[in-house]
Amino acid sequence: MRVSFTAALLCSALLSVAAKLEARISAITEGAFVEGGGAFILQYALSNTGASAVTVLTQDTPLEDSIRHPFLKFSGETEAEYTGIVVKRVAKTEVSDYLTLQPGQTVVEDIDLSHFYSFESNGFAELTALSTFTLADTHMSLTPSLDSLHATVSVRSNSLGIYVEGAAAKQRRAQTQDGDIEYLSCSSSRQSSVAISVQNAKTMMNVAVEVLEGDPTTAYATWFGAVTTSRFDKVRSNMGNILSEFASESYKIDCSCTDDYYAYVYPSDRSHTVYLCNAFWNAPVETFQFDSKPGTLIHELSHFSDVGGTDDHAYGRSAVQSLAINNPALAINNADSHEYFVESDPSDGTVLPPSAPTPPTPPPTARESLDLGELAEEEITLDGNTVEYGDMRFEFSLPAGLQNARLDVTTCSRATDFDTYLWLLDDAGEQVAENDDMANCATNEYASGMRLRVDDNNLQAGQTYMLVLAGYSGATGNFRVTLSLQGGSDPAPSSGVPTIYPTGYPTIYPTVYPTEDDEDEDEVCNALYVVADLLELEDLCASILQLNDEHDCGIGSTEAPTNYPTHYPTVAPTNDPTYYPTVAPTNYPTSFPTVAPTKDPTPPPTEASTSTEPTNPVNIQFKIGGNGRFTTIAPLYLTLIGEGGTESERLNLGLVERRTTHNVAVVSQVAAIGPLRAVIFCLDENDGDRTRLSRNNFELEVGGEVYGFTRTSGSWPILRSGNCQELEVVLAQ
Repeated sequence: MRVSFTAALLCSALLSVAAKLEARISAITEGAFVEGGGAFILQYALSNTGASAVTVLTQDTPLEDSIRHPFLKFSGETEAEYTGIVVKRVAKTEVSDYLTLQPGQTVVEDIDLSHFYSFESNGFAELTALSTFTLADTHMSLTPSLDSLHATVSVRSNSLGIYVEGAAAKQRRAQTQDGDIEYLSCSSSRQSSVAISVQNAKTMMNVAVEVLEGDPTTAYATWFGAVTTSRFDKVRSNMGNILSEFASESYKIDCSCTDDYYAYVYPSDRSHTVYLCNAFWNAPVETFQFDSKPGTLIHELSHFSDVGGTDDHAYGRSAVQSLAINNPALAINNADSHEYFVESDPSDGTVLPPSAPTPPTPPPTARESLDLGELAEEEITLDGNTVEYGDMRFEFSLPAGLQNARLDVTTCSRATDFDTYLWLLDDAGEQVAENDDMANCATNEYASGMRLRVDDNNLQAGQTYMLVLAGYSGATGNFRVTLSLQGGSDPAPSSGVPTIYPTGYPTIYPTVYPTEDDEDEDEVCNALYVVADLLELEDLCASILQLNDEHDCGIGSTEAPTNYPTHYPTVAPTNDPTYYPTVAPTNYPTSFPTVAPTKDPTPPPTEASTSTEPTNPVNIQFKIGGNGRFTTIAPLYLTLIGEGGTESERLNLGLVERRTTHNVAVVSQVAAIGPLRAVIFCLDENDGDRTRLSRNNFELEVGGEVYGFTRTSGSWPILRSGNCQELEVVLAQ
């Protein structure tokens, strides 16, 4: 059972790796969006740009038959409010809820924007569609439940500008007075059932609010994830608002819904009407039961924008707990997370041990970076997202001679929609400052910011710095970061090199994409190899086997492929010696030179080279991955790199064999390498295929010192013939 569960999770992870989806939005209606002026058609197109078929769940995406979830992000001169519905769904899904896109296929959906969004003022608005698609196995035999689906991919569209006319300020909900719940289309028996549910909801909410008045507990961590003060305060505030709403009984209950949901609401509805549907009436009414009637009412009230403003990022207990682990910033804004926290009887949780929060460290690399050049005394604003491109780095320098200046950096903006974290590093990579949650940001309580004085806080004029922007606990989303240099004296005259800085919103995403497919193929095959190393062939799901065939990864083969270059004989000729055997020998052939061959003839030996004493003995132990293709028919080479940059010659490690730990002794003719910084592995260009080393079982002895990899978990990327890979090493403890 454990193997099957592990296989299911790994299959889900691989679906995310392989899915390549792109979205585009365009306006079909010409002219401005006129509030109250009729239809405004927006076209949403989703394309599968990968090499494999992708099956997506259409629920809560623009591809659903009717919009039931906000999917647009807005920026510009006017704010928009989602006026559609949000739904609490049952776990069961139907075949009709899924859509399979073949490679190269595009599906298009026309959406009337006026039905789902309302603007608060006239002006220019910039729209971007951002949707999270839940992925399913294309070869599924049974439709899965929502609780079993974990693989997702976030897809961000292009930005589209529109002009809004005829907008008017929205009326806010008037101060409500306590009273009786208003029932609409409810029989007397259903009114009685709701009344019991309301009383039980109040009982559970009182427990939850009391628990949250104390220190964070294990129950909080289970449903909302890692604790920070700001996130804990947000949950506590939401729960207090929900309890107040129950106490006032100033909401309405409508029993007219006949859909197979639990319930739905319009988050912008000032009357706070909750529409109860078929699944609600079959749910348990007792306290502290999951997916109960009282819990559903808690879930729905949390959605109202003036109560909790929660969304539906994950459904079901398993998915919600995964959300808490992987993205606490979304978990505290997830309706099911609030419901399950209350239904789980949080009074049973134990208080988390007090400890000072350990701030995360900046990622060692970032997939996207931008050189801002020398900052001038003005404000620079940069927009982007970390969903697709990962953590961001911005390099800049301060003008020489700058005095009495202040540098402000912040992600405080409506355009920032996730929990950001900022680091400032100097040109040596040392941390100058960092910040998680800044104070007094009216638009985003999880924004980050820092204010630094030049000639203070280790911030010096004329120096280069790196700003790193990432998400707390792996959170991702859209950001707007602003850098402002103020109040400094005139900088010293420059050397004549013009100051370079952005004049608007620079494009930080690559405009040229690779034309080769090797990188995508390697990414998929690497993931497949990890699974194949952990599981037996019969445990692999259909999606893994399909991806294996499509990307030619060779899983399931026990022999090295036979389609190698034909200039290597398959049997030893009778006259000439065989230099490359067809299978890896137990003892490596002595005909391989101890250094990589060169095109130039070897000069005659000198007196120094006739010495029989080894210059620098090297002993290395390493393991090769288990796939049949990883057995080589040409040598693997090793180069040593010293801390001072000195490199050894290429050392020949001979042939390697799959799923084997090799121990090789070679000799380097470079004596003064010194302490090592890294090693480089290269696969001979005559191999014709690939291999892969494991990070464990590695040990390197040089000059009496023993080294290991700085990272000991995970696997190397694929090493193809004629290619090299560098990895840092450290002295073994």
